[in-house]
Amino acid sequence: MARRPICAALLTSAAFRDALDAADAVREHFNALPEDLENADPVRHEAEMVALGDATHNGDRAVPATWQEYARLIEHMSDGGLSAIDDDNGKLLLEHARRLSAPTPGPSLAELIAESDRRDAIAGQHQADVLNRDGFDTQDEPTRMAQIADNNALNEAWCEAMDNVAAFPAWSVQDLRAKLAFMNAHDMGEGCNWLEKITADLERIANPPQPDRAAWKTAFTALEVVKGAEAEVTARYNAAEASAEGVGDDMEKEWEKAIDATIDAVWFLFAIPSPDAAAFLWKTEYLFGDMIADGNGSPSWSAKVMATFMADARRLLANGAV
Repeated sequence: MARRPICAALLTSAAFRDALDAADAVREHFNALPEDLENADPVRHEAEMVALGDATHNGDRAVPATWQEYARLIEHMSDGGLSAIDDDNGKLLLEHARRLSAPTPGPSLAELIAESDRRDAIAGQHQADVLNRDGFDTQDEPTRMAQIADNNALNEAWCEAMDNVAAFPAWSVQDLRAKLAFMNAHDMGEGCNWLEKITADLERIANPPQPDRAAWKTAFTALEVVKGAEAEVTARYNAAEASAEGVGDDMEKEWEKAIDATIDAVWFLFAIPSPDAAAFLWKTEYLFGDMIADGNGSPSWSAKVMATFMADARRLLANGAV
């Protein structure tokens, strides 16, 4: 079945809450219906099934704006951990996790410094080519004034680019050091009061935002549930394999689906920033521990996996959490 587009109205936290509250209410209503409704009133039963499906679908497509909402979405999609999450919803969860884990969009400090240097070079070149060239003073006054105005505009653009560097919110000691070195090199302290911005940088570095422990705990619990389901299916698979009948096609498909569900749950968890050293150790053990312990050497992982892992390492190690 083709995936329906995500409605723009579901892109806010209020809409997210409303969609999942509505899905919960419809589910509770459906579960309270008479058990014999399908036989007693097939038409009404079909209408109730459609309403449940629509509400569930709308809840599935709600877009979480925070890790708390992400955790609630997992509970909704898995019916509190009682049901497997299908492939479409699994892909949505992975997309949400990547989006929530992504850094705030915007130019980096290095890009802002490069832009300032570019503006400086443009203004300097104009100064050399136009204002400092031979014959500038012999031009008529309107021409000279227009060229001076052009140069002033270029220098104002450079000053604005320098201000953008100074106003950049530093999240690390390295960024703050680079920003202060830039400001000192350009004498930006003279006639300006940047103390409030620098103080905000120091407070930000001293009190970095903490990853959501609830999101990690929820995803970890969901993984344990899925692993338990895989273990149960694997036990039946092994029993069938040892029997005279052997493993049938249905059993083979069920086993493969259970394994895929576990793999998906692992990467959902992996996409969530590690909230502490224990979570980071779990990721480290998963990536390297077993294979190295077995004498198989260090395995290779995709760039996406290692980018998530290294983001955790840099954040936790820089903050002294590991």
